[in-house]
Amino acid sequence: MTCANAISTTASTIIIVHKCPARVNTTEVLLSQGIGTLRRGSSGGEEVISYVAGGSTDGVDALQAADGPALDKFVITSTRRSAAQNHIELRENFAVIKSTTYTYSTALASAQIRLGWDTAGNYGNVEFAEIIIYDRYLSTAELLQVENYLNDKWAVYTNFAERRAHTDGVQKYCTLNNITAENQLPPSQLAVGMAGQSNNGGEAAIADLPGYLKVLITGALMCQPITFAFETLTVGPPQNNLPNSGVDTKHGPEMELLFKLAEKFGTINCIKHSAGGTSMEQYWKPSLASSEWTVFKNLLKNSRYKLGKTTGIELIIIGLFFYQGENDTTASYAPLYQDSQMALIIDFRTTVPLAEDAIVVLPYVNSTAPTAYTAQVNAAKQYCADNMTDVIAIPGWTTAIDSVHADSASQVVIGYNAAVAFGADA
Repeated sequence: MTCANAISTTASTIIIVHKCPARVNTTEVLLSQGIGTLRRGSSGGEEVISYVAGGSTDGVDALQAADGPALDKFVITSTRRSAAQNHIELRENFAVIKSTTYTYSTALASAQIRLGWDTAGNYGNVEFAEIIIYDRYLSTAELLQVENYLNDKWAVYTNFAERRAHTDGVQKYCTLNNITAENQLPPSQLAVGMAGQSNNGGEAAIADLPGYLKVLITGALMCQPITFAFETLTVGPPQNNLPNSGVDTKHGPEMELLFKLAEKFGTINCIKHSAGGTSMEQYWKPSLASSEWTVFKNLLKNSRYKLGKTTGIELIIIGLFFYQGENDTTASYAPLYQDSQMALIIDFRTTVPLAEDAIVVLPYVNSTAPTAYTAQVNAAKQYCADNMTDVIAIPGWTTAIDSVHADSASQVVIGYNAAVAFGADA
């Protein structure tokens, strides 16, 4: 089926109620516009969904291999894109499954929509229940309203009461294990987010860890950023404590932090992202069009979605450990640190579904080689703790491997103090 002159080439919102009864092709095309194709496929034995225009990787005008729905189940799939917003997003049953940058591609020139096929001769074994197309980028509130309408009309998923109110509460719609009633859901689990740069990532030697942290940490689960799977925490082999830093025989505060939290709560999940340099203005400021903070929040969304979809487990995020802002910041950036740190905390609380008593923990910079900006950055952290609810500043390192990176003993102490702030026993 082809719809002529149906849609803008620079912005659109498309909502589909559909299912693929069985896989008959490597690529199952849902719809296409020019060479912009929304399609389903298989990767590593799991269903994935992609929006492919001119790119082969995420960003600019492509969104690749998002976690897709199960076969032979009706699902509400939504995609919205806008060159003006520099954004493209895929949603499945009210939840964002992937989000990245998007700019208009001249290759995407056709205003025609083709349902179930593309110009390359790919077809889809797809059953469409309903398709709604908007010639603009809908707001989140508008899109949720349409998704709610379609869910009520087609009874795609059971309404799990209060969980449906959370647009990121993806664990309430389980497409893989046939959960159809709220009383079938497994118990929720707690999770903590860890974000920041090299000290959050960890530069301390694993060899210097105490013995009880060199084994599998039972009950502590670390999210892996490519698969969004949660693995029992270990420094290896194989090592998984630095999920976005690779295997480099290093550690940060995560080992003691998660050990203590698992000891207290039985099970604790961790979503960790470490990247960028010492300047929050350049790397972590929420208002930046593309920042490590956005990457971290997408990791939170995608990991919660994957776990909820495959198991029905709801992750309750009890807080954020934010370890960033070293002593070698610059004269121009140091005065901005306080406002930027406050903006990040506000953004965390207003855009991420959290436990009611979720806290934010900010370690100091306690450098062995302080600069003119060390005290200014620490004062900014303390200001946040003194003037914002449920923000706790804790001591930083006392010994280091160099002027800006904590050694193993200090990282263990920082992890311990953070765990106590999150509710672990002292």
